[in-house]
Amino acid sequence: MNAGQEDDNGPVGEDPPTRSKEYIANDFSIFNKYADGLIERDGLYTRFRWNEVWQSRLKIAIFSLIALLIVVAILFLVWKLIDEEPIISGVGVSTATQPQIQYIPIPVPDPNLSEVIEKQIIVEVPKYIPIEIPGDKDVVTNFTIFREKSKIGLNGIIAVITGLNFASSKETFPMRQYCYALSKKQISNSSVRIEIGHLAGAEEPNWDSITQSQANEAGISGQVFVQLRSFCLFMARGDNVVEDAPIGGAEDIEPTPMLSSGTGFAVNTRGFILTNEHVIRECDSHKVLFNDKLYDARVIAQDAQLDLAVVQTSSSATKSAFIFAQSVRTGESAIALGYPLFAELGVSLKVTSGIVSSLTGYRGAQTSIQFSAPIQPGNSGGPLVNDRNEVLAVTAAALTGESVTNVGFAVKGAQAQKFLAQHRIKFDTGTNSETLSIPEIVERAKQAVFLLLCKRSDG
Repeated sequence: MNAGQEDDNGPVGEDPPTRSKEYIANDFSIFNKYADGLIERDGLYTRFRWNEVWQSRLKIAIFSLIALLIVVAILFLVWKLIDEEPIISGVGVSTATQPQIQYIPIPVPDPNLSEVIEKQIIVEVPKYIPIEIPGDKDVVTNFTIFREKSKIGLNGIIAVITGLNFASSKETFPMRQYCYALSKKQISNSSVRIEIGHLAGAEEPNWDSITQSQANEAGISGQVFVQLRSFCLFMARGDNVVEDAPIGGAEDIEPTPMLSSGTGFAVNTRGFILTNEHVIRECDSHKVLFNDKLYDARVIAQDAQLDLAVVQTSSSATKSAFIFAQSVRTGESAIALGYPLFAELGVSLKVTSGIVSSLTGYRGAQTSIQFSAPIQPGNSGGPLVNDRNEVLAVTAAALTGESVTNVGFAVKGAQAQKFLAQHRIKFDTGTNSETLSIPEIVERAKQAVFLLLCKRSDG
């Protein structure tokens, strides 16, 4: 091919022209944003799951702690119930085994350094104000006081209720009394009422009877019905009057196996004498010796748990009465007055002295105190007084054993005051200004401390 000629690729003898290269730019920003979003979402989801896990663990820990506290509280209550001990029996009651207690005599502290560590709660006697009611014969003037005994431990029974119906607010003894129980079984949303008995001035209550069909309707057995009688809180039976005339003298007292004794003391000048419940328990008749003369007495109120009772005798025998102390101090004088072992020691008033050893009683009982004045059977129910002749407590029991001496227990005066107030029996509290010698205390006590005689049947 000659120069200057051209072929398909251009003129011959010249370099072919260079073609330009083309580039395509791709944008991946959208995919990058999407990937970043996925990563961020996965992080948020992971943190959310961890928060749920920790919240779940925290809830489990809180519930576990609460459950542990509940279990501890239940175990503590069970321990307290198991650890609680009953009140000991009265003076002179023997036991199969004597407690092994070592008694350490407590020296009398300096009275100037003695500190009041317990103050009794003074309970005022309820004051009943007579209400003037028009003399219209159609106007009802009487009223009723209800006394309820619950938690009696009998199957199918909620409570036993005693109604005391008074003619007016001026009366001190009910004209009519009745007793009934409420059954756990209900008819028309009401507990079945079980009539137990009534009392209307008679010496003994009139007890009701129950048929088998009535017992089935009430949801109880015939045996339970009979047991209900013991929970009726009737006031003392008979007229509210005690003969003023003596019925005999000291020479008429003949000690027999069926005659037991105790001590009591006047809480007012109306014939009311405070003593222990175990002194008057299961007695057919009661007598009070005053100035070598015997008087009839009758039980007004009693509480076996507190071991307290009140008997009423002629007001001519209670010309003088004790007052209750307003406080009790550990280490202060404790003087026991009473008539122990009257068959062997006679019917003259006996006195022993010591100190208040502790403001708690047997095994830490909060209703009694411990004292060191020696006492014997027959001291029960007597007053334990301080050197101002104020009643600190009611002598109740002594601890005996080969290694135990002069350990006595007495029901606190505060408990006695509550008991008297509950039964509308007048008493006084206060502080005597003068300190008395023991002979002076004994001389005054002769007019207000009594030998109580309890006669039991032979079978």
